[in-house]
Amino acid sequence: MRWNLLRGWDPALFVLTMAASLVGVFCVWDALISKSASLGQMFPSAAIKQIAFVAIGAVLGIAISRVPRDLWRRLAWPAFVLSVASLVAVMMFGQDNNGSQRWLVLGPIQLQTSEFVKLGAVVFLAGVLAFRKPIPKPSRVPKTLPEKIDMVYLPRAKSYIPVFLALGLVVLIERQPDLGTAAVILVFLVSMLLAAGVHMKRILGLIGLMGVGVLGMVVLEPYRIKRFMAVLHMDDPAYSATNYQAQMSIEAFQRGGLFGVGIGEGQVKDTMPVIESDFIMALIGEEFGLFGAFLILALVGAVAFRILFLARGLPMHPRLILVGAATWIGVQAGTNVMMATGVFPTIGLPMPFISLGGSSLIALWLMVGVCQSCLVKQPKKQKEVSNEASSSRRRNRRSYLPSS
Repeated sequence: MRWNLLRGWDPALFVLTMAASLVGVFCVWDALISKSASLGQMFPSAAIKQIAFVAIGAVLGIAISRVPRDLWRRLAWPAFVLSVASLVAVMMFGQDNNGSQRWLVLGPIQLQTSEFVKLGAVVFLAGVLAFRKPIPKPSRVPKTLPEKIDMVYLPRAKSYIPVFLALGLVVLIERQPDLGTAAVILVFLVSMLLAAGVHMKRILGLIGLMGVGVLGMVVLEPYRIKRFMAVLHMDDPAYSATNYQAQMSIEAFQRGGLFGVGIGEGQVKDTMPVIESDFIMALIGEEFGLFGAFLILALVGAVAFRILFLARGLPMHPRLILVGAATWIGVQAGTNVMMATGVFPTIGLPMPFISLGGSSLIALWLMVGVCQSCLVKQPKKQKEVSNEASSSRRRNRRSYLPSS
């Protein structure tokens, strides 16, 4: 039998993911072509790297899609351990860049491990939530406080251990500091709890706890307070340095209007630093207008919505993986657009598939590969098929009366 490389893949999801990635390559090229031309380069080196990242991501995504979906359950805890190990490695050996220690340098390879931790968190949470055991009910009514602690509070606390472990990943990422990635994990954690059918009272309590934690993260860092205050005072000269990128992005959208100034005619790419990363939507809004920006957002959103659509009808475990992946992509894309339009503080979140970045793009392709893996049903083993066939034959036997 001929081996089909993409057997079981959803073609629409593959096409949407590849289309978004290729549009991202074009946007990176457009953002850097004028600078590379001034240096005598025919093609920006970053755009060439982005093409390589698309190819690597697609190959790895296809490879990981061959993993049987039942195996992801057994990989839940290894995914968590690897996530913790990668974050600790960054804390110990990571490269510091402008006050942020987020990158692990391995020779010529530079990894932002928090991007892959998002994938690990999805796999871990899906594994522990889908197969969680119900909290045992007390065999009798506890009469004393020690009995109540032993029979009621401890079993409930044990059920929260996986969630608190996931929150531990959030804390490690926030310490890099990377509040944006930490916030994305918190949001898809809540969405996966909802999809898993966890009682709403417990989810609301957890949201309250996370809200207090996020507030503490913001208050303990003065620059974060300033960024949040700056959003409320966009025209205040006291916040001009904090709002520098956001203000330039808003002006780019204003120049672009509805249909933009045209390819290559934008000004913001010559004045805004590192526009090819978190503020790529500013360039798109200027050169292609609100209409072009909407099309880009719709394309990335279509990837998320397709994953969410495919989650319908799946068993609990693969469904949770797809819900987590869709929330990751959708929330990150929406937050990036709000950053570019000055509605939300700058927290360093790239536009999925569009912004420059190998770690982000490869991690997204791996996540899509895991989702495709979850769509393929596990084939039954030959022994199980034989047992079912013999059982069926036994059920279909008839009794005959002896002839007289």
